[in-house]
Amino acid sequence: MMKSIEELRAEEARILAILADGVEAELRAIPGVVHVSVGLKQINNTATDEFCIRVYVAKKLNLADLAPAERIPKSMAGVPTDVNEVKTVSAHVDTARYRPITGGIQITTGAGTGTLGC
Repeated sequence: MMKSIEELRAEEARILAILADGVEAELRAIPGVVHVSVGLKQINNTATDEFCIRVYVAKKLNLADLAPAERIPKSMAGVPTDVNEVKTVSAHVDTARYRPITGGIQITTGAGTGTLGC
């Protein structure tokens, strides 16, 4: 049975309180951890209906390749964890020249970059 929005909000608030009580700091102290949040657990890139503590690492490694101190516990304070690799993002730079100038193109002054309005 699907949970109500109130139940979902209460569950999220409960996990956020657990994180604030020291669990987030404990997880961030593990080498390789770059971010901690609350979200839905994913299995094979498909979201489940179970809330968890989402732990983000720069590179996801096999358990056998990690020292015991580098391993993320399967759960913290009774809440399951889900380890995710941070996706890298790179900005697209538009170096084309536009004649005549049209709105929406990237512009720069050397001191900053922006988008030309209409």
